[in-house]
Amino acid sequence: MADFGAMARRTDPDTSHIAAVTVDANRLEGFVLSILGQYPGGLTTREISTLLSIDMVSISPRMKPLEKKELVERTTDRRGRSIVWRAK
Repeated sequence: MADFGAMARRTDPDTSHIAAVTVDANRLEGFVLSILGQYPGGLTTREISTLLSIDMVSISPRMKPLEKKELVERTTDRRGRSIVWRAK
């Protein structure tokens, strides 16, 4: 397996490693923070994806790093089985 960088797990397929290098995570995180800031009640990843017109598979992986950076938080609310996220 080719080593394209550290933003994907060692066991992930090569396409994930390529995407990890080519996707601008900081830019996507900025979009997520911006839209969450407009919705104080919070949004699910699907709602964020729809509002930004960005595929959910690009949005969902941004949530945990933003949570670790303490920029977003999980609320106790759920919409169906989906977590509702809120900007801190």
